[in-house]
Amino acid sequence: LLVANIMMLIGGVLFAPLFSRVLRLPNSVIMAIVVALSLAGAYVIRSSLFDVATTVVLGILGWFLRQAKVPVAPIAIGFILGTPLEVTLRHSLILNGMNPLAFFNSPIASVIFCITGLVVIYPLFKMLRSNARN
Repeated sequence: LLVANIMMLIGGVLFAPLFSRVLRLPNSVIMAIVVALSLAGAYVIRSSLFDVATTVVLGILGWFLRQAKVPVAPIAIGFILGTPLEVTLRHSLILNGMNPLAFFNSPIASVIFCITGLVVIYPLFKMLRSNARN
């Protein structure tokens, strides 16, 4: 690990001027390179055109989400935490005999669920109230 860090430091110091010149390229050139590398990477993983098509479709979806000003952070958090959450939920349900009400047995858990519900519902209530005034 120490050797890898030293090599990264040497590489960073030597190639920093080259990398800084990349930033002077027009955005259209940088975007074309990113798209080409993304599509090549999608194909190389499994040699499947389906993966390339999936990449294109998700790229178009991402563009539409950006045009609609949808924040990226919640989507990224969902992708990162979604699978572990699903596995843990399934495991907990199996341990409790597939009874979802077991999550509310603890008073602390019930309070946390209520607070979460209020945090989710309050912005909706506020939006409906402001729409009713207008």
